[in-house]
Amino acid sequence: MGASLLYFVGAWLFIPITAVSGAAVLSFPTESTSGLSVPVCSTTVGPCVNGAFADLNWTRDACSNVDTFTQAFPLTGFSSLREFIDDVCSPSSACDSESSTDIVTVETDSQQIYWDDEAAAEGGFEHGPCELWLDEVVVVKANNCAVAFPTSPATCAVDYSRCSDCCVLRFYALALTGVEWQAFKHVAGIQRVSKTDSMESIETPAPVEHFLSRVTWSWAIADVDELVASLSVRLRGSGHHANTNLELSIDTSVRGATVTPAPSHPSA
Repeated sequence: MGASLLYFVGAWLFIPITAVSGAAVLSFPTESTSGLSVPVCSTTVGPCVNGAFADLNWTRDACSNVDTFTQAFPLTGFSSLREFIDDVCSPSSACDSESSTDIVTVETDSQQIYWDDEAAAEGGFEHGPCELWLDEVVVVKANNCAVAFPTSPATCAVDYSRCSDCCVLRFYALALTGVEWQAFKHVAGIQRVSKTDSMESIETPAPVEHFLSRVTWSWAIADVDELVASLSVRLRGSGHHANTNLELSIDTSVRGATVTPAPSHPSA
């Protein structure tokens, strides 16, 4: 049995469980890449695992096996596929991951996950039931997931708004092909975060629509020995959210200077 692998991409962190037998992939989309895919634990079980399935015909096609399983399941003593697979995957099995510390961080309430079992004829689910739980609430359930989710890979929408800040995701699937069934199980913690938590609020100043200025000069001569000059500058700017007015006045006095008037008749 190989060691578990560590995956970290963008906002997702996964430590997948090593598969015992079979091969399937559970994928979660990320914002930074096309997706993060992890192998899912599976183990082989058969009709002899429970007396309710004994003496039944399992040699027909997979769709017929689904019908037989669905009809017999109420007699197993289990109320859900989760209970059944948890019982099938004993604590000594690598499929037992109730103590998993895997953490998945999600930034949206609704998110799709993808399932791809390479044993399926066209990818996606093999014929058989599946369930997906968030804490103690089942959010995805079907008796024949190959029919309910026919795409390749199979696409399942998960509503994470059912989680407060964190919860536990449990995924279960059972492939009912022939008399050797594949039971899949994966457990991970879900941590919900808001996108706005990591964003800074930046206020952009309103653009200035126009800017006006006015410059006024005025001169006054008090007497021949005094020249008074005044400068008045007015600046006005306006934008969407603010009006700005600036006024500047400068008064200067030039004293002790003699003002010589221009000659009335130019020299010849």
